[in-house]
Amino acid sequence: MKNMSTIKNKEPLPDFKIIIPARYASQRFPGKPLHKILGKPLIQYTYENALRSGADEVIVASDDERIIDCVRGFGGVACLSSATHKTGSDRSAEIAANEQWRDDQIVVNLQGDEPLLSPQDIRSAVECLAAHPHADVATLAAEVAVEDLAADSVVSVVCDSKHFALYFSRAVLAKSSKTGLHHIGIYVYYCNSLKHFASLAQPEIERSECLEQLRVLWHGGAIYVGVVSPSSHVAIDTEADVLKLEDILRTLNDTPRN
Repeated sequence: MKNMSTIKNKEPLPDFKIIIPARYASQRFPGKPLHKILGKPLIQYTYENALRSGADEVIVASDDERIIDCVRGFGGVACLSSATHKTGSDRSAEIAANEQWRDDQIVVNLQGDEPLLSPQDIRSAVECLAAHPHADVATLAAEVAVEDLAADSVVSVVCDSKHFALYFSRAVLAKSSKTGLHHIGIYVYYCNSLKHFASLAQPEIERSECLEQLRVLWHGGAIYVGVVSPSSHVAIDTEADVLKLEDILRTLNDTPRN
């Protein structure tokens, strides 16, 4: 599988905007966006990486004033959104509609618990959508050992020969292989496709798996999956993930333990 982070697109990267949907009431980890990682809230790491990607705008969308205040406190842009949204893409669609972005505007839904997703990988995801006009959505995955896909918080994806997604699941989808694809929480849409997504009914498979991308597949849409290095992906779903992230950040920053 080709590592999308190494692809050099000869065409100029299209302009894009990033929305970071953030909820306080996470089932697995309440208050997660505000959880301090080496003294800095988790959402700030994701926001700062998003800024470094070259996006025209970066906006945090939340239904909780505590998150809004936190983001504005470190100098970020945040917008209050409805509390009724089922998914981050639904929340992102509200912001895109309110901002009246043009239909062909590229919009990145970047999950707030992806603090190590690099600016280059964000750009690679944008390139994936721009380079595949038949895709309704582009996303990323990392090739990992199949045993690393066993946790319920980990989402697997299987693809066809052209790297379009066949299915996503919290169950391991590559049990007969030594490696599998670990899905990364980023979705790249054109604005009209994002708004169309929000208009679609939630299918039962989306509700049972708690995976918004299954709505796209259920309704006949196409999702292109670019493959990046596993080192770019440490999603935060548990306290154990926090400890892992802190160790990685200490290594990157050469920060001594207390």
